[in-house]
Amino acid sequence: MGTRREMDSLLPLPKIEASELKAALLHGFETYFTRYGVTCVGEFSNTVAGIESMGALATAGNLPLSLRVYIWSPGTLEVAQACKWQDHIELGAPESLVRIQGIKLFSDGGFTAKNAAMNCCYVGSDTWRGEIAFPKYFLRKAYESTQAAGLQLAVHANGDRAQEWVCGIISELGGGSSGRTRTRIEHAGNLLPTPRTSEYWAKAGIFPVPQAPFIYASAEFFPDYMGEYGSRGRFPFKTLMRDGWRLGGSSDVYIGSEREATNPLFNIWCCMKRESYSGQLIDPHEALSFEEALQMHTLDAAASMGEDDVRGSLAPGKYADIIALDLDPLSVPVDAIRKLSVDFVMSLGRVIRRPGEVQA
Repeated sequence: MGTRREMDSLLPLPKIEASELKAALLHGFETYFTRYGVTCVGEFSNTVAGIESMGALATAGNLPLSLRVYIWSPGTLEVAQACKWQDHIELGAPESLVRIQGIKLFSDGGFTAKNAAMNCCYVGSDTWRGEIAFPKYFLRKAYESTQAAGLQLAVHANGDRAQEWVCGIISELGGGSSGRTRTRIEHAGNLLPTPRTSEYWAKAGIFPVPQAPFIYASAEFFPDYMGEYGSRGRFPFKTLMRDGWRLGGSSDVYIGSEREATNPLFNIWCCMKRESYSGQLIDPHEALSFEEALQMHTLDAAASMGEDDVRGSLAPGKYADIIALDLDPLSVPVDAIRKLSVDFVMSLGRVIRRPGEVQA
């Protein structure tokens, strides 16, 4: 039997030279984010040089949006180093533009590699259920260290077994905190075969952060990997909201991501239409209204970083992050939502995009 690995680790992707980082970042922010009205990005780091380049852009007044950086551990820095990031990263930018938000851990892998830690066996095996990536003591130490440092712990946990394992340990430590140090679980809410898993979320006090673009890109294939178990509870957003959950909308942009994933309007369309790439409707009874999907990608996304007091809606005292669309999204058909254009973008009171401007 071979070793299961994520595909992106095997691809011979070219490396960006340090001298090219600022230009590449600026191009990426403008091309994939601000043109679609994104004014704040939760960034999961790859290198220290990348983080410092973002800070340099902000200091020079060239950063078109706000960044909340989660330091990947151990890939970028070890947990102990990340909790004392000031000793290892030169930032210098105002926190309104760039802030070290927390630490990102990977507790399991993905469904496509059959490496998400599940409570069921994968198709083709009577024993394989994926695996947890690190021991219990590591998570305990990471949680305690980030809390002490005033940082947020963000844990990648695709599988329901991984989510229950993570939440169980956090519960043993007294449950999650609130605000900017509240633990978030990336991918919680994408696949919820049994309600029991959300009970673990509640006991631990975590914030679930699902990815609506996966409805389009991969939801129809879940049964191929997990059989009948994978057909239950696919992106049950309506049910979760009915039960009182706030869901932080996320794009999860990385290797192999859907090319429209950085567009929040596409993500909102996914929540409303729930259509896969092949045209299959995925559990349409879980479809959201425009207002519900919008809140998931604005106010509740801000809440997932403990920032709903300063962003995510228009109110006195909040950051002036404002966009204007070419058409009223409440007056167009559902399929037109993903095609709407962003005519105007203001980020922290600075006009980033005006009507008639074309970005690369």
